[in-house]
Amino acid sequence: GEEAFYFPENSGMKFGGPDGFRSLTVQYHIYNPMKDVGQIDNGSGIRLYHTKKSIKYEIGMFKLDIGDPHVSFARTPVGAGLTRYTYSCPSDCSQDSFTSNIVILKEGLHMHGTGKRIVNEVLRDGSAIHETHIDYFDFFQTPAATPQKEAFVMKQGDSFRTTCYYDANDKTVFGAMSDDEMCQVFILYYPKQPVDFCGPPSHLENQCYTKFDGKESLKSIEETGRVFGYSDESDQY
Repeated sequence: GEEAFYFPENSGMKFGGPDGFRSLTVQYHIYNPMKDVGQIDNGSGIRLYHTKKSIKYEIGMFKLDIGDPHVSFARTPVGAGLTRYTYSCPSDCSQDSFTSNIVILKEGLHMHGTGKRIVNEVLRDGSAIHETHIDYFDFFQTPAATPQKEAFVMKQGDSFRTTCYYDANDKTVFGAMSDDEMCQVFILYYPKQPVDFCGPPSHLENQCYTKFDGKESLKSIEETGRVFGYSDESDQY
């Protein structure tokens, strides 16, 4: 599990109205292949505080995706052995679709059972100014970990690059099931922007489009670039 996370002072998510959330769903993913009985989780949940007063910062959620399993890459084989998948959300997304710079609060990095390492970078003029990664990804311990510790500014014109490493067999495919694979990043930020998804073409109206930068086969685990722990190296401005 993870420690409690609180929104910054004078910020929140909008509910109601034409551009606000209409409902809230708490989703539990249960993975119990051994069919153990009597397993109870009494420590997870959320606490909501609501107000009718105006807030200064409206928080948004932005999703990066190599290929939503319901849209693209569905049932596509990951490839046997060690592999590296890289994709990017180009600079014209934030330049043309954002109305301002944003402050990134959290990056949730997500893969499934054959995922070994995941990296998300913010690039400015072609160079990484912020990197968050999980070197030893463990789907069964923390399937959507948020290792980033400090908020940082992403400017208009910056871009994202996401890299996922797998050690899969020849039957592993991308998809929505726990035994399938994913490569996703969920970004919590403010102020909320007109777009909330950067991925392959989908049914969503407000989105940018990712660029798939390719798949590579690796010869050894050293090629994944693992370093023990997490990284939070950034140029704040």
